[in-house]
Amino acid sequence: MTEDLPEWETLVALLRAPRTDVRATVYAMGKEPARVDLRDDDPGPAWAVGWVDPVRLAVLGGATGRAVGRDREAGRDRWIAEVAGLKGRSPVRVWIDAATGSIVRLERLDDPAPLVVVEGLETG
Repeated sequence: MTEDLPEWETLVALLRAPRTDVRATVYAMGKEPARVDLRDDDPGPAWAVGWVDPVRLAVLGGATGRAVGRDREAGRDRWIAEVAGLKGRSPVRVWIDAATGSIVRLERLDDPAPLVVVEGLETG
């Protein structure tokens, strides 16, 4: 049985959904790990906050993509999408937390090494 995958527009709506109570630690190549807490006036470094709160990513409006699957990690459901225009010119694969809309993993399509990983995602 083939599972139903959301349209790209549905994923974009999830990415753009308001969020104010999410916390996580963000790891990225070439960066020190950063704690993001959207409940604070100063939630963390901008490079990290955008992955937890993707509405802050300026490039989100011009990105195009499609859902290619779903999985579950650490008790959380995630959508998997292939996206162009989100990070540089190369298409990327992103894992989107289904409950919060946060991007919890990002990698190049041609290289499965993670560029960004968001761990310890909490709400409330």
